[in-house]
Amino acid sequence: MDEKEARSPVEQWRAEIRLSEKQERHWRDVAKAAIDRYRGESRSGGLENDRRDARGYNILYGNTETLRSAVYAQPPKPDVRRRYRDADPVGRAVAECLERALSVSMELDDFDSTFAAAVFDYVLPGRGLARVRYVPTLESGSIEVEGEDGELVTEQSERLTDEKVAFELVPWDRVHLGPARRWEDVPWIAYEHHMTRKELLEKFGEKGKGLNLDIRTTEDGERKEEDNDPLSIHDRAKVYEIWDRSDRTITFIPATGEDEILYKSKVPLDLEGFYDCPRPLYTVDMTESLVPQAEFEIYRSQAEELDRLTNRLTKLISGMRNNGIYDSTIGEMSQLMQAGDNEFIPAADVGHLIEKGGLDKAIWKLPIAEIGGIVASLYQQREQVKQNIYEITGLSDILRGVSAASETATAQNIKAQYGGLRIQRRQRDVQRFARDLLRLAAEIMAEQFQPETLARMTGLDITPEMMAMLRDQGVREYRIDVETDSTIAPNEQADKEAVTQLLGGISQMVQGLTPAVQGGLMDQQQAKTLILASVRRFKLGRDVEAVFDEQEGQQQSQIPPQVQQQVQQMQQQMQDLQQKNQQLEQQAQGNAQKAQIEAQTELQKEQMRQQGETQRAQMREAAETQRKQMELQADISMKQMEAANAPLDTAQRQ
Repeated sequence: MDEKEARSPVEQWRAEIRLSEKQERHWRDVAKAAIDRYRGESRSGGLENDRRDARGYNILYGNTETLRSAVYAQPPKPDVRRRYRDADPVGRAVAECLERALSVSMELDDFDSTFAAAVFDYVLPGRGLARVRYVPTLESGSIEVEGEDGELVTEQSERLTDEKVAFELVPWDRVHLGPARRWEDVPWIAYEHHMTRKELLEKFGEKGKGLNLDIRTTEDGERKEEDNDPLSIHDRAKVYEIWDRSDRTITFIPATGEDEILYKSKVPLDLEGFYDCPRPLYTVDMTESLVPQAEFEIYRSQAEELDRLTNRLTKLISGMRNNGIYDSTIGEMSQLMQAGDNEFIPAADVGHLIEKGGLDKAIWKLPIAEIGGIVASLYQQREQVKQNIYEITGLSDILRGVSAASETATAQNIKAQYGGLRIQRRQRDVQRFARDLLRLAAEIMAEQFQPETLARMTGLDITPEMMAMLRDQGVREYRIDVETDSTIAPNEQADKEAVTQLLGGISQMVQGLTPAVQGGLMDQQQAKTLILASVRRFKLGRDVEAVFDEQEGQQQSQIPPQVQQQVQQMQQQMQDLQQKNQQLEQQAQGNAQKAQIEAQTELQKEQMRQQGETQRAQMREAAETQRKQMELQADISMKQMEAANAPLDTAQRQ
């Protein structure tokens, strides 16, 4: 028989979890060392040596606090709206209901502390995770039902009195993932619980009695396993809660002891992504596996060099004292070193001092100047190592709030852009994680909460149409979008500009449409449609649209039905008159165009006639000019011939 087939289900799950721990062993060791260094408990930064007396430079603490503030400045706010910006009253009501319910749950369940802890695990150990749980409150009671013989029989029952969603931190070292390269392919997740005997009995009943309490907490707070220290208190047992995607079940098994399943059932929530947690936050994202990596490991060698430089500086500075050696034959020297200001000590042997060449020739001090040069060089080298670390982590001067007075605005902008490029991805990751948590909570509320619970939480009237959309996952996801506002520091100026732009746009549209409504070119409903089509593009559009709808409803409720009918008839007559006016205007425009065409035709004919007469006159004038030129040329030729024949005539006459 195959070895895997011979194993019990509990043994098989334990083997899977051990394999996951083996793959993450190096990361877990590095993460523990990073946490110790952050707390100042291990200044060396190494995994083997824990020198608590060493004086290092805890740059990890500064980097961690700077990065935490940069990626998470304030709790996110839910922003639920219709996915399509068209008229959808039911969708708008459902969006407002979910947004109010999420806001109440986040405030009552202290979402901020849970999310901040997950961000801390993301920044320092390298993986942050939180889950969303559905917590119903049931009240036990008894009811009387009719039995088979017709007599009343008392039966125990449970009644749902309240329900909520709880946001719960998953510590970085108490979760195990099945082997996968992408989060979508993770086959199972195992949450690690440390439960007291009371918690075991409440959760598993009789099965919780025989579990080994192998996790003990001593007086100094150190957690130990398999420790029989009689001073231990609050003994706990390690239990795994396994979410198996393949058969969609939840299984509880003990970490050690008997091979017995404590509890197993189908998942109570039919969530779209199956798991009750979103994709974790990873400081270092890699595609070959989901094993995290602590960022400190990337620049640990530089941090250790920074520690060595700091330790050398500490020793050198502590040795830079005004100490030295003096000539013991000068008995007044010790009195002189202890004398106060303007106090002079009489010399017993002045001649001896003269022979020495003065008091300064009898004292030999430590070479403080040479040590000072070494200290200055070490400080410079330490600053260079710090800059190397900042370049690796992407924490620019501007991001850390450091700026030199000599720097220009252009230089500061370059640093800000450099730091922004490196930090934007992390900010987007944190925003995505917050959005996914709220989407999980909204999905649980929509599919599990009763209408009475939603009504109490939101103060809204929950209609059957709203519940139908909430219960239908496909329709809800297609028509409702759950988002969050930015989790970094808000840009108040941008918000003010958006409000100003919205108010200015409404004002301009009202001023532009009022003459058209008064002139009968359009009715009020058409103007309202144009205004709302523009208003829905803004975040405040839902509130403005609600005001318009409320105002229209009040106006309709105040007008009697007979008056409304008369108004409608008048509106119909107005529309008929408008159509007739449009037809008359079209006919007038057609006649004007026809007259204009005829006038243009006559004008063209006249222009052509005038052009013809002008051309004929020009031709006659040209012919007359040519005739005159020919006659003149003939006269000239005759005269030339007469002049040429004149000598011959004279000779003949002689």
